[in-house]
Amino acid sequence: MSAVLDDILAEQMSETLAMTERPSLKDDIDIIFLKFERNELFIQLIEQAKAYLGGQRSQGEINSFQSDFAGAVYENLAYILLGAAQPQASILLSPDRTAEFYARLHPNAPRRRHPLKGNQIHGFYTPDGAVIDMSGGRLLISSVCDYTLFPRENAKEGARLPKDEYFTKKHLRFRQELARFPQLFRNASLSFFIPKNGYRPKILAGMANFEEMPFSADEFRKYVDSLTTKYHLAPVPVMG
Repeated sequence: MSAVLDDILAEQMSETLAMTERPSLKDDIDIIFLKFERNELFIQLIEQAKAYLGGQRSQGEINSFQSDFAGAVYENLAYILLGAAQPQASILLSPDRTAEFYARLHPNAPRRRHPLKGNQIHGFYTPDGAVIDMSGGRLLISSVCDYTLFPRENAKEGARLPKDEYFTKKHLRFRQELARFPQLFRNASLSFFIPKNGYRPKILAGMANFEEMPFSADEFRKYVDSLTTKYHLAPVPVMG
């Protein structure tokens, strides 16, 4: 498994060095959003969104896309902000690199198609980010990151999970991964990155970290709405 981490790290370092425009957690919100739209990952995300919506889509697919797009924007923005804040001996994997890493940990896991992320493994916990500690003689995952904008709907039941249950299920699946790969995740922690003034379940106090982004959920939703208008991402459904 260490060879897998070596490969992923090399790919991530190449991507990080090539990144030209990176907002900082110290920037004002407007500057953060402005710099983000100049970043290569944002440009790629908009291209993927337009390509997906360029085909024939049902109303259900469009409804799901709006949530998927907001989640992808949040994940990539959080990654860029937090990646720039890592200490010298650590590097944060992007959402795509994290998904690739977990897919290689579970090569036989079933896949399902995501409109903006390609094929994703199903049935195993895949976080949004992972911090690789490079300070020792062996690479380790020191932290697992979950960029949580709001609890998503349960696709099967069509209803939202209670907030506490949403977070505790994520924590349980994180613990299961630690048990499966103790050498990779030795002493790793789970961190939820939530909007400013976001919900923090008391039941996980002391068991998971909760860090706030520099903007509220309402500020972020307004920003995503502006992107939908600016980049013409609200098509009319043409399929039944």
